[in-house]
This record gives sequence, C-alpha cells and structure tokens, in this order.
Amino acid sequence: AVVSSQSTGDEKLKLLKEQITLALDEKSVARQEQLKELSRELEHTAQENRILHKKIQELSHKIQNCDNCTKLKSQLKSIQDGNGKRMVDVSLLKPIKEKGKMK
Repeated sequence: AVVSSQSTGDEKLKLLKEQITLALDEKSVARQEQLKELSRELEHTAQENRILHKKIQELSHKIQNCDNCTKLKSQLKSIQDGNGKRMVDVSLLKPIKEKGKMK
C-alpha cells in the first residue's frame, strides 16, 4: 500500500511539472511574439525618423541657399526645439511638397 501511494504522488508531481512547463512555454511564446511585434514597430518608427531627418536636412539646405525665404526659416524653427531635438509636424512639410517647391 505504501508503494502505490508513493507511485500516485510521483505521478501527480510529474503531471504538475508538465503543467508548469507547458504554462511557461506558452508565456515564452507569447513574449516572443510581443518582442517581434515591438521590433517591427521600432523598425517602422526608425524608418519614419530617417525620412523626417532627410526632410529637415533638405529644408535646412534650402534655407542656407535662400536667405530671403522666411517661410522655410519659420518651418525649420517650428520643427526644432531649443535643444536641437526635432519636434516634427509633418503637415508643415506637406504644403511645400504639394506646391512643387521641394523635390
């Protein structure tokens, strides 16, 4: 009777270990999916950042070559704060592109 009681306890322990392992594996898979999604979002944001940085450089170049263009100076100032960090409002850049002044 002692052997069968111990055997039942071992089986219960083994089952419990399997259930814990399965639960941890499921969480691990879910976390991996979250990491993949966050990586995709990061890449998309980095790509947007590169595009906006290029637009800022283009505007900056135009301003250097056009001292009389107060509109471009104003737009460049509005997309940068005092520390040089870019605070971009893409809608500011769209009107320039639509008018054909920027390629």
